Amino acid sequence: MWAFRRIVLFAVVRRGNRGFFPYAAGSKRRQEHEQSRLGRKETVGTFRKRPVSFRGDRSGFRRDAGSPHLGRSRVARVARRQNAGADHAGRPDGQTLDGFAPHVGAALQVGAKPEEIKEAMYQCAPYIGFPKTEKALRLVNEVFREKRIPLPVASQKTVTEDDRFMQGVKVQKSIFGAAIDAMHKSTPQNQRHLLRDMLSAFCFGDVYTRKGLDLRTREILTFCIISSLGGCESQVKSHVQGNVNVGNTKENLIDALTCCLPYIGFPRTLNALGCVNAVIPEN
Repeated sequence: MWAFRRIVLFAVVRRGNRGFFPYAAGSKRRQEHEQSRLGRKETVGTFRKRPVSFRGDRSGFRRDAGSPHLGRSRVARVARRQNAGADHAGRPDGQTLDGFAPHVGAALQVGAKPEEIKEAMYQCAPYIGFPKTEKALRLVNEVFREKRIPLPVASQKTVTEDDRFMQGVKVQKSIFGAAIDAMHKSTPQNQRHLLRDMLSAFCFGDVYTRKGLDLRTREILTFCIISSLGGCESQVKSHVQGNVNVGNTKENLIDALTCCLPYIGFPRTLNALGCVNAVIPEN
């Protein structure tokens, strides 16, 4: 469970990047950072050109997607495990990669596998975009190199160019049911490339079908990522229902929001909690 919480946290910390470079301008380390390029098998840039060539890692994330929501003592233990500067990443005036790398190391320390970390990053791409995800992946790889973790990790893709749309629709229906068919039928012709082709083939076909994280984990990560963006309440509600449909509970979602709170603040946390309560009322 610590590994799950750590993956949620660094996914949320990652969300806030605004172009931060972790080394002083003109320094040798900064030059090395700017010049370092991931191999084609590790880049999100490859994903832009041919989404199915997005490369990930291995399988086997913890399947106990949550536990009863955190009490104060457990929140304190989470906080003590954070890097001293990690909370800066969630401030409105400092939405950067500052403090991100320590979260990667901490995730490894509490049991998260390299494959799970990479897959959590890839899960962010459809929601925060490629540039931010690429910058975070470079930092992830730097931490992996420092810890002598072999790169690239094994690919986790399961689809081809021919079946990515079909497999994506299949995953969508497993989460949202018949609403997907209704959405496809009602989508105007000039919007189908966004709401049908790209959403189904890219977000769900290329990303959700990957190995390394199970569906429950990917869906609760998506809930956290979208909640952290702010202003996406309709999407948050959809993924609250999606979480329920794949087996996550209200307590799991509250647990996840408790982990996110120090990084995204009370307004976004309470907005997301309102979405949870709207979809899953208290008995």
